[in-house]
Amino acid sequence: DLFMKKLAFIAFYAAPVVLSVSIFLASSSWSQTSPAQGPKIGVVNVNTIFTDSVKIKDYKESMQQVKDTEQKIMEGLRTKLEGLSKEIEAIKTQLQTTPNSYDLKLKIREKNAALASAKSELDFRLNSWNEFIEKDISGRITTIYKDINLVIGEYAVSNGYDFVLKIDDDPNSPETIFNEDRIDRRDVLFFNKFYDITDQILKKLDTK
Repeated sequence: DLFMKKLAFIAFYAAPVVLSVSIFLASSSWSQTSPAQGPKIGVVNVNTIFTDSVKIKDYKESMQQVKDTEQKIMEGLRTKLEGLSKEIEAIKTQLQTTPNSYDLKLKIREKNAALASAKSELDFRLNSWNEFIEKDISGRITTIYKDINLVIGEYAVSNGYDFVLKIDDDPNSPETIFNEDRIDRRDVLFFNKFYDITDQILKKLDTK
């Protein structure tokens, strides 16, 4: 549906909120122990943020409720249009046998007026809904990215991080490692699990 596609499209293509850089961290193991002294680095899984954030889940649910309500109204209008069209055709059939009937001509005129009115209302609602989706989702996504960026910045400064990198999936997973088609689209090719601060960012984001 339009809403979910729009949301997925913006979330995927919107500008990264954290520093993106393609690096390969050489390591003999995937341990979660602290590495040798050096720049303090963290990674944040943006997909996980958008999937697991309570705030984002609540927003999606509220938007789904609005969408369901509007969809019912539009379905009712479509049903009304179908009914009016059938009634008009039935009256036209009657007119073939009584072409001079004033009552039938009046009825068909009234039904055509009602049909035009219902069609106009449906078109208006469709256009209004599309505009609402465009503005509301774009605005909410912008706010969400700002919040994520702010939380990451605050957490990084408070905990002494020098770099925070963005990942969209877990590059350490077997599915990702052996998927050559996706390697050119990944910002981080490998990372030590010690660096992952996604859970900490999620907690701060949802309590903000």
